[in-house]
Amino acid sequence: MNNTNSILEIDSQARKEMAFMDNGGNNFFSEKFSLVMDFNPYIDKMEEPRYTPEYRMVYLKKGTAAHSINFETYTINAGDLFLVSPRSILSLKSVSDDSEHRMLAMDFPELQYMKISGLKPLMVHLSDGDKTTVDLFFELLNNILQTQGVQSNILHTVAMSLVTMVMDIDKSSSNNLGYKHFNREEEITEGFKTILASETTINRTVNYYAEKMEISDTYLNTIIKKTTNHSVMYWINEKTVYTSKLLLQNRSLSLETVAINSGFKTVAQFCKFFKTKTGKTPSEYRKYTQDIPR
Repeated sequence: MNNTNSILEIDSQARKEMAFMDNGGNNFFSEKFSLVMDFNPYIDKMEEPRYTPEYRMVYLKKGTAAHSINFETYTINAGDLFLVSPRSILSLKSVSDDSEHRMLAMDFPELQYMKISGLKPLMVHLSDGDKTTVDLFFELLNNILQTQGVQSNILHTVAMSLVTMVMDIDKSSSNNLGYKHFNREEEITEGFKTILASETTINRTVNYYAEKMEISDTYLNTIIKKTTNHSVMYWINEKTVYTSKLLLQNRSLSLETVAINSGFKTVAQFCKFFKTKTGKTPSEYRKYTQDIPR
């Protein structure tokens, strides 16, 4: 595999090998459709980043959790649900002991027409009545999978009905909130986050991002430090760790390819950086993540 392969292609290829039920029939994984009713078997490794090749919905039924979505952390509580578009980076930052998640992954062509943001999650808080309905949707999807299989037309219909319901809730809530107007510092911060999140091959120089935003290195650093309490280089390093972890999860990629796509000129530079940031060598990390679910 050459250096131009995207992380999306890598993850999609890995998913082609998966089509099975596990954990007593509660979870189903396939290339086009996946349903997780029980996160517990995976919690210890869900902190590792995953690139989503499909639309993905995550519902927190109980407890609290913090999810990183495209390099930004969102704290969610019981009754919160989010929907992300393909090419999103997800990881679980923290979770309460009593948490109970549900997850739905869908690769349906018509979802591309539903105007879901490419970087920001569609995030809603469900009322008690909506929570009951969403619970019933997930239970119905699980029942259809176990009795009729993933090829069932009704499975597709039910999943799309759930998405439509969530988008209707979001639209109704948004009408009451109005629009957020960013000041100049917030515009710069959001612009930097957007550029950083959208890059699949890392550029590790502050000047690269400053030039894209048509401002000076010093000004960009000053604003990002003021609004986030961290420097531009801190965030570049954080994104570098995410990207390199994602690349390392594909064992067909050489360390040289991973190093180049992570913004390093040599494997030695990359290995030193990765060990410092994660406490593991790239080889140790690959062994650790060999059974991470997609």
